[in-house]
Amino acid sequence: MPTPKPPYPAEFRRQMVELVRAGRKPTQLAREFSVTAQSISTWVAQAAADSGKPARIKDVLSNAEREELARLRRENRQLKASGYYAWRDRPRCERVIDNAGLTDRIRIVHAASDATYGMPRVRAELIDQGLAVSRQRVARLMRAAHIRGVSRRRAFVVTTQRDKDKQPAPDLVKREFKVDGPNQLWVADMTYVPAWAGFIYLAVVFDVWRRRIVGWAIGEQMTAELVLSALNMALQQRKPKVSSTTATRAASTPASHSESAARRWACGPRWARSAMPTTTRWPRASSPRSSAS
Repeated sequence: MPTPKPPYPAEFRRQMVELVRAGRKPTQLAREFSVTAQSISTWVAQAAADSGKPARIKDVLSNAEREELARLRRENRQLKASGYYAWRDRPRCERVIDNAGLTDRIRIVHAASDATYGMPRVRAELIDQGLAVSRQRVARLMRAAHIRGVSRRRAFVVTTQRDKDKQPAPDLVKREFKVDGPNQLWVADMTYVPAWAGFIYLAVVFDVWRRRIVGWAIGEQMTAELVLSALNMALQQRKPKVSSTTATRAASTPASHSESAARRWACGPRWARSAMPTTTRWPRASSPRSSAS
C-alpha cells in the first residue's frame, strides 16, 4: 500500500489563503507549489467560514462548528446507551402485565377445547368467565402467541389436471349413459376422503346398468396402480364377455399400464394421459349376451 501523504503545515495553508486573497488563482498556485487547486480552494473556504464570512463551497463548517458537532455526537451516543439500559431495567407497564395474564387465560381456554377454538369461541368463553375483551385484542394476542384454532374450511386435493398438449381419447359413449344390459358400460373415477391423518384416495368402477360399484381400491397416494387395482377387481368379479365400454377420467394412468391390463384380459382399451374423459371399448364376444347377474 502507498504511504499516505502527511498533511500540509498550518503555516503553508495560511500562506496559500493569503495569496489567493491577494489575487492569485488556485490553479496558478497549484502548478507553482505542487498542490492541487481543490485543496487550495478548500483552505480558502475554511478560512472564510472560520472568520464568519460566507464560503463559496457548500457544506463547509468552521472549526467551532466542527467542535460543536463532535460534542453533540458524543452526547448522542451516551444518550442512546443510557436510554437502552433505562428501557431494559424499566419495570413492565400495567398493559404488558395484563396482556401476559390474558394470554395465559387464552392458552387455558384453547387447551380445554382440544386446540380447536379460534378467536370467536375463545373470546366468547372469556366473556362467559366475566372478562370484557375486544375481538381485536384477542386476535392480536393469539397471533403473537401462535395460537390457532381448527378451521371449518375443508381442504381439497386436485385429482384432475388437464394437459392441453395431450390429445384426449375418443368418447366412445358419446355422453349417452344408457344401456340395456350389464357389463356394457362402466364408469370409473378417483376421489379423496379427508381424514385426521391426511387424505386417502378412492378409485371406483361403476356399472351403469346395475348402478352398482363393481370394483374399488383405496390407497394413500394417487397413482396409476390404484386405478388399475379397482379395474382389475371389477374384471375379476364380473368377467365381462360381451362388448363393454369404460368411461373414466384417468388423469394419472399411463397408457402402458392400461395396455398391459388390456392384454391380460384380451381387450383393447384406449386411455389418455390427459384429464379429459376417456373410454375403453371391450371387444364383442362371439357368444350371445348373458343375462344380468
